[in-house]
Amino acid sequence: MQVNGLLASYDIDRPVTMVVLSSHTKYIPVNHDNAVQGSITTLSGQIFEAITTGTIVGKSVSPDDENDRVNYLDETVIDAAYEAVMSGGFLRSLMIPRFMDVLMKTKWHERKLFVEAAIATEDLRALDRFSALKFNRNAQYVLCGPERRCSLFKYLLNQAIKPEKEIIAISDSEEIDMLSIKGSIYLAKKANLL
Repeated sequence: MQVNGLLASYDIDRPVTMVVLSSHTKYIPVNHDNAVQGSITTLSGQIFEAITTGTIVGKSVSPDDENDRVNYLDETVIDAAYEAVMSGGFLRSLMIPRFMDVLMKTKWHERKLFVEAAIATEDLRALDRFSALKFNRNAQYVLCGPERRCSLFKYLLNQAIKPEKEIIAISDSEEIDMLSIKGSIYLAKKANLL
């Protein structure tokens, strides 16, 4: 529904790939004819939850006595996580926040960002499947999800594939909800139900 709402509500170049950032990350490519070509989905949100609640890494990314730094983004930390995943693999990179906690003078929000950036970097590997599925990697990208997560993903997407067009982010929760409503109305009209 959100894809149809996006197409009905925004003047966006085609092809376009909508990236939905929620409990899953979903890449949904749409071609020049407004046809959804398929999707690629990862468990990124659920993996983050599992890592932070079910592993030793969770202790290293839990808030301590500091003020909540919910909007913390640091390109140096993001770049380090990207490099760790790309050179050593995702699972090995998840040990680094523990080392950052035990061996280095780092803050919990730096370690949490490292984990988030490592997961987002792993999510980007889904783009490697685009050519096999005949999806256009050089499409317009529209990110849909929480503002901080969109900012992180936008930064990594720009670093990894350097898209030709500006990445659009939709982060307002009401606007995201309206995409589903507008998509439903669009489909109902298309089927002559309204």
